[in-house]
Amino acid sequence: MAIRYSVGKMKHSLGTYANTTRYRGNLQIAETFSLDQFAEHMSNHDCKYNKGDIYAVLTMAIRCIKELAMDSKAVELGDLGTFLPKIQNVKNGTAQATDFTAENIVKVTLKFKNSVKTKNFREECSFENVSLRANQALLRSAEKNNQSSMELYAPDNSGGGGGGQGGGNEQEGE
Repeated sequence: MAIRYSVGKMKHSLGTYANTTRYRGNLQIAETFSLDQFAEHMSNHDCKYNKGDIYAVLTMAIRCIKELAMDSKAVELGDLGTFLPKIQNVKNGTAQATDFTAENIVKVTLKFKNSVKTKNFREECSFENVSLRANQALLRSAEKNNQSSMELYAPDNSGGGGGGQGGGNEQEGE
């Protein structure tokens, strides 16, 4: 079990590193679990509840969190964190407070705020440096076509392999 990442090159245009090239780790998601798969996974952890029970509880939790959010309530889930409603207003707001109405709210979403225990659990993680996604695809293609050699991409984000591809490339503080 390890956090998988590849190394990618990025060019800075602002700040201390303006006009320089730096390297950073890009998260590589190995797999996305559906709610069904997650319930199955949970049931395999010495749990007295079966997959169906867990699936039902999680499905109800999702509905209830949304329902409570629609009533301006946050839901704190212990060491995991808190779900709370978030609104997005029309761009630039209105000139007068009296001009602002519910019509100026264009989007309502759920925001997740990590708890202190999940804000940064780096010390509990191990890490594995893996190939760029583009190189992984090249390797699969070469194996499928019985090729004995291929040209790989360097970690500079060319070939669509590095710069955050693979999902989950969250910025610090979100």
